Amino acid sequence: MTSLTPWVKRILLTWVVLWVLSFLFLLAEIDLPRAFSLWPRGLGDGQITSIFGLLSYAFFHHPGGIFHLLFNCLIFYWTGPEIERYFPGRRFLKFVGVVVVVGAMTRLLLSGIAGSGFSGPAFGGSGIVSACLFGLAALQPGLRVNLIFITVPILPLVLVLGGLDVLNLIATFAGKGSQIASELHLAGAAVGWFWGGGFLRFPIFARWSAKRQQSSIKRQQDKHQARELELDRILAKITREGIGQLTAAEKEFLDNRSRRPD
Repeated sequence: MTSLTPWVKRILLTWVVLWVLSFLFLLAEIDLPRAFSLWPRGLGDGQITSIFGLLSYAFFHHPGGIFHLLFNCLIFYWTGPEIERYFPGRRFLKFVGVVVVVGAMTRLLLSGIAGSGFSGPAFGGSGIVSACLFGLAALQPGLRVNLIFITVPILPLVLVLGGLDVLNLIATFAGKGSQIASELHLAGAAVGWFWGGGFLRFPIFARWSAKRQQSSIKRQQDKHQARELELDRILAKITREGIGQLTAAEKEFLDNRSRRPD
């Protein structure tokens, strides 16, 4: 059985609590999710809550039906802990934050390009769920998923789900799309696939990553060499002039060097 990790547990609890609050507010004819949704038109009209909606949209689900919430909770319960084990603590929180921001920027961009099909309010945690699902597929491509009656490989599963979102996105551009915000799903999928190293399966990205890693190693080596040269200079100065002639910066360098040798 999947054991919940700290941040997955917090996000699941947040989704449920906000859904209950939204349901109670709905009884008073107050649409709480809409007020804190990702709403490009509302943002353009200067509605203050739409500013919060750039982040808060991912934590609200429609109170008129519980199935969207249940589906997201179920998939997140299964995939989220695995992702958090790969990227624990703040790294997982950063992962979720990037998913939410990229989703918001994607919808705002498409709203500016295509207009009405993307300018209405959108909310829900499906982007986070998609990111975890695609991230898990990138990290464990041989994983098989139990779909109650059958088990299927995770890679074909995410390809089918991603393909359905692409088709709905095309339909939305044509003015025939459903109410599903497929662009949020796809934005999350792209972040998850990238975070899990999925793009490294393609030679061009693998070469880019290798060059980037080599550059990082070279920078670290250069920094280490510079510190060693500075240490040699200071020690030579002490030999010539005595330790009392060191500047405050040189003393601080020696102090830091003695506490963190490399």
